[in-house]
Amino acid sequence: MPRARSHFSLRRFTYSNGTRAWIVTGTTQAGLRVKRYFSDRDKAERCRQQIEFSEKSETEVDTYAKTRLTSGQIADAEMAYQLLGKLPIASLSEAVDWCSKNYVAPETTKSVHEAYQEMIEDKARVNLRKRSLDELRVMIGKIDQKLGALQIHQVTSASLEELIPSTASPRTRNHYVVKFAQFFNWAIKRGYIQTNPAEGISKARVDAAENIALSLAQVKAVLKASYGTPIQSLVALQLFAGLRNEEARRLDWSQVDIDDKALYVKPEGAKKRSARTVELHDEILPWLDLSQPIVPEVEEGVASSYRYRQAWEQMKSDAKITDRKYDNVLRHTALSFYSAKTQSIDKTINWGGTGVGPLFNNYRSLVKLKDVDAYWSLTPESLGLE
Repeated sequence: MPRARSHFSLRRFTYSNGTRAWIVTGTTQAGLRVKRYFSDRDKAERCRQQIEFSEKSETEVDTYAKTRLTSGQIADAEMAYQLLGKLPIASLSEAVDWCSKNYVAPETTKSVHEAYQEMIEDKARVNLRKRSLDELRVMIGKIDQKLGALQIHQVTSASLEELIPSTASPRTRNHYVVKFAQFFNWAIKRGYIQTNPAEGISKARVDAAENIALSLAQVKAVLKASYGTPIQSLVALQLFAGLRNEEARRLDWSQVDIDDKALYVKPEGAKKRSARTVELHDEILPWLDLSQPIVPEVEEGVASSYRYRQAWEQMKSDAKITDRKYDNVLRHTALSFYSAKTQSIDKTINWGGTGVGPLFNNYRSLVKLKDVDAYWSLTPESLGLE
């Protein structure tokens, strides 16, 4: 069947002031002249189509012969027009156009517990380190424990806020916010939610922490307390090679070349999974006991990790540094004294495997310049241990 000729046209018009408009013009079957102005072309085109459809309807005999719609679809359209009567939108096509532009996909049905379990499995599958995985289990596990039965899209910023301990320090509070956001960002990527409720939680303002390094007297006390214990070499590698505690604990003697005065940190042992070679200075050599493993081995049924922690805490107690809550204070001390010795940011960054930000935030503590040479001259003999 040939397409009916249109009686109405759409053209662009420019007013004398330069404003552009769109005009629908034509003549109805009854001889009425139509001229309507629109600022938007899409609206003008919809108007033209509606007028033409109305005109065709007047000339067709059978209601169902003039459209390809089924009787059910026509009934649905009539119902839609009734609903539109309550809105400022009079056109069905305009309503559909608005919906298509503003449509938001429905939330995927997924409970918090299901999403939590799936994320942990996903992170384990992509080889996230055990320490990081355990941290996720602890912090995001709070969400699972309290809100696990909810659908994930039902979680609000307010409900997450209640999970952060009121006694948490500003730094700890912000850490919670970061981990919560990590969970919901993962859910967004999976298509389970559209927005991240953790973004609605305000972070605390954190004052810059004081850089902490041991004094020369404390370093001597640490060396004396660790000498002859299962962690003697472990302590020396942090104080004189600047290794992170975790890096030193993942090391074995096959990665240490005494003749070449260097050690090799493997990617799987490094913080950023990036291999690096660390220069060993003469000062460290007398402190390394190659006859013993770097980390205590299992002995009489006592686990290696327990023997390490037991020896470590005993060393801190004997050296009277129990107020130092984190293990990397020895690394902070090493890089602070190394920076003071070399007076070179580049050398310190390369030797310590760090960046400019961490260097200034953690490792450039104020050490007494008169103590620098003494630090790098410490030996078991000078401390009366041999």
